[in-house]
Amino acid sequence: MASSNKCYCGFSKTTTYRSQLTRLRLYSFCWLNGTKMNSPRAFVVICLVAASGAFIAHFSTNVTPKARASEGPNGNPAAQDAAGPKAGGRTLLTAAQLVRVGGWRVDPYVRNGKSMAYSEGGIDVRNGHFWLSHHAHLDAVARFEIPQSMGIGNDINAWPVLKATDYVASKWRVQGGAVTMGVHQLDAQTLLVSARSDYATPPTSEPWLQRFDLRSRQWLAPLKPEGAQIQHHAGGFCRIPKWFAEEHFGGRTLGLCAGGYESGQGSSMGPALTAVDRETLTDGLPLLSYPWVGEKAQREQRPADYDPKGLGWALEPEGKIGYWSVETQQGGGAWVDTGKYHGLVYFIRQGRGRLDYKLQTECFSKDRLSRLYIYDPADLAKVATGELEPFEPRAIVTDWHEPGVARGATWDGKHLFVFQEATWKRNIERYPSIHVFEIVDAAE
Repeated sequence: MASSNKCYCGFSKTTTYRSQLTRLRLYSFCWLNGTKMNSPRAFVVICLVAASGAFIAHFSTNVTPKARASEGPNGNPAAQDAAGPKAGGRTLLTAAQLVRVGGWRVDPYVRNGKSMAYSEGGIDVRNGHFWLSHHAHLDAVARFEIPQSMGIGNDINAWPVLKATDYVASKWRVQGGAVTMGVHQLDAQTLLVSARSDYATPPTSEPWLQRFDLRSRQWLAPLKPEGAQIQHHAGGFCRIPKWFAEEHFGGRTLGLCAGGYESGQGSSMGPALTAVDRETLTDGLPLLSYPWVGEKAQREQRPADYDPKGLGWALEPEGKIGYWSVETQQGGGAWVDTGKYHGLVYFIRQGRGRLDYKLQTECFSKDRLSRLYIYDPADLAKVATGELEPFEPRAIVTDWHEPGVARGATWDGKHLFVFQEATWKRNIERYPSIHVFEIVDAAE
């Protein structure tokens, strides 16, 4: 466990660990429930044209991810069956259904000498623009307009650039300093921002959900939602489908979702989600919450490709099942619902090989990769009724294949947008890009 002395643990706010990252890496899909991926097949790739929200298909290519089968740590029934149970006529989403159709580069947008290269990956999409978290040291978010054309193909340096049109710096500071990762436009007037403490020792209990009035350009007093805590739920948001929220969550349609490790104490040993009412932003319903340094049954599972001996609160894997300790989630998850398929998705950074506190890198490891966690909404409904505890849902886990480092994600009803860190270069610095995915039908 981190000592009481100040140090840069986890996703430090210095450039140290980032300089050690392998910036360009292609990840291959790998089902962790023992199911091999389908053989390579042609996918239709779509070039987006932002004209009244219409997307026009005009290009095709072959997407051929490398497949690697392995048995995995998935304990829930949905993880044993890639199709999963149906809820509301919907089938559980699988990673193989996510097909990248293009994306945009994010402009460096330098403010006070700091750029988007060190954004924490918060993202939201609304009415033709993105809100993205800015540099970790600035505690700020920026608005970027979505251009009419979208880049396609694998040469990210050739993609169009998103340009910033607004900048909002946070007024509120939390104990130990803030890490602004979460941003969400609630309506035409209200912007929500949430920040974790970057060194919570002891854990802080102060208000942390921030509200900004876009019309008056004034900050409102921060809130402390019931059923949520800063180190678990600050740092990300998601929109919960109205039909599902009304049926299972008492109408709560806003998700406070993040989770994972942050320096200090009080982090979540898995992704986190609490549903709240969009009007009051209170009366939270905890749906995913894995206690800080909990027992094995209280931690989310992961592949057993790590050695925990250099990290005091990490647990030994058992066979092919490992357990969370310092996995990171930045920018929040996304609730995907196409009307046919659905799932709650998080992009997680995990260390492989030896985990060693002395390294002071992200995940306390030399080797890291991104993984996609997909949760079954049917399990979350069981948590809401008390059939499951918030630490009992188990995700389907897949190695993520995109260049760079996957951080936050958001869903607009048709496409999944993923913030990918360090994917293109200008001079000596690497900057992020937004990758766009559509959901294709599952293979028979």
